[in-house]
Parts: sequence; structure tokens; C-alpha cells
Amino acid sequence: MSPIEAKSPPLNAFTSFAGTLFLASLSLLPVTTLAASESDKEFGWGLGLGAAVTNSPYRGHDDDSQLLPAVSYESRWISVMGPGIDFKIPSDSALSFRLQAWYGLGEGYDASDSDDLDGMRDRDPGIWLGGKAIWQSPVAQFSAQWAGDASGNSDGQIIWLAVERHFTAGHFDFTPRLAAVHLNEDYVAYYYGVRASEATATRRAYNGDATVNIEAGVRVGYPLKANQHVYLDLSATRLGSEIEDSPIVDRSTLGSARLWYMYRF
Repeated sequence: MSPIEAKSPPLNAFTSFAGTLFLASLSLLPVTTLAASESDKEFGWGLGLGAAVTNSPYRGHDDDSQLLPAVSYESRWISVMGPGIDFKIPSDSALSFRLQAWYGLGEGYDASDSDDLDGMRDRDPGIWLGGKAIWQSPVAQFSAQWAGDASGNSDGQIIWLAVERHFTAGHFDFTPRLAAVHLNEDYVAYYYGVRASEATATRRAYNGDATVNIEAGVRVGYPLKANQHVYLDLSATRLGSEIEDSPIVDRSTLGSARLWYMYRF
């Protein structure tokens, strides 16, 4: 978002619509980590239903639980998962490239959702544009991904470096993954910073610097029938020190669990 496993934006109409289309976009890897691996995708539409439980990093902010429909589409040229779309650049080798765009559903927060955020301005999700390179080696799949915030909210930039391996055991398939996510200073300052006008006697001003989150997770799939699958995705994210040090953050590690059913046409 998968490549991540986080909070409601002011664009209520769009968010409501996008939220009904996307199950698990509450991590920093919404587009990359929850889609199927490159080796096991099938062309066509997919419709399903899923549930997600994710931690929020913000003080006094409740963990998020959702029960939502899920929509996906896969073709030779396009891949869609919820509010994200990939445009595939043709390649006949083990190295492939994609152009990507997605709405950062789940990013940021509404200050009214927590007493600890009282006096803060809302932080809105971004519209992310970027690209991804994928190398399918005999051992594992490696990927590098860059995206910038085109909405102008944060002026943030994100770089993912990830590795995952797909294998089967009986009727089950497993895809463990490990990713490092570099967030630039603008991203950290916007989503985890405290402006001078937002500081109080108990909440110091804070800007933060660039930092790196580390995510580990596994996706487990089980076929009910030829065109019906059940998936479980578990992940844990270790927040970078510049996020952990923020006065509005009270966690160092975030966990998420997502379970969904998908019917492929």
C-alpha cells in the first residue's frame, strides 16, 4: 500500500464514498501491502466485504474499527484497489514499473476526535502521485516506491523500500513482507508537528525531522472456491523516532488486523 496498515478528512462526501470502496487503507502503505502479490493476481473485477482494526498513534484518539465493502480491478495495464490506481508500464523482464495515484484515506485527524488534540487544526489526507519499480527475483519480490503530496496539504514525500515473498502450504498461501518507509520533514511536521499557535502549557511546539518507519506483516489467503477467497492481513509498524517524540503521539508501535472476503468475476 499495499505497499501500509492511519482520522477522517473534511471532504466528507468524498471520504464517505471512498471509505465504502476501500477496506484497509489505514497504514502508510495503503496501495502496496494489501493488494495481492505480483505473482498471484488475477485479471478482472473483485467485490467483497472486510473488517479492519487499526491503532491510532495520536493521544486520546480511539483505535479505528471498520466494516466495509472492498472493490478491486486488475488488467494488463491498470490495477485498482480502493482509492488508488496503478498504471502499468509494459515490461517483459523481471523488472517492471508503475505510475501511481491515490487518495490518502486514513491519514491525519480531526482535532475534535480527541481532547488531547483540542486547539490543534485538523490534518487532512493528501493526494499522492508517484511511481514504483518492482523486481521479481527467484528468491523474493523487491520494490522501491516514491510519492509526493500533490494536494498541497503537507508537501510531504514518501519513499518505500520493501521485500516480500509469496509461497503456499496446502490450500493456504502466505506473503510475509518487510518495509522501510522514509517520511520527509514536511510530512512529519504536518501530520505529527505542533505549530507555535497550537502549543499550550502541556503541549510544546514541535516540528520534527525526516524519519523512517519499519513495517513487518503477513498476508494469508485461503480459497473457498475457484473465484472466492478469504484473506487475513496482520502487520506491526515501528514508528520513527521523530514521530515517537511528538507531543501528540503516545505510541511507538502500531498494529493492524484486517480480514476480508473477495469474489473475483
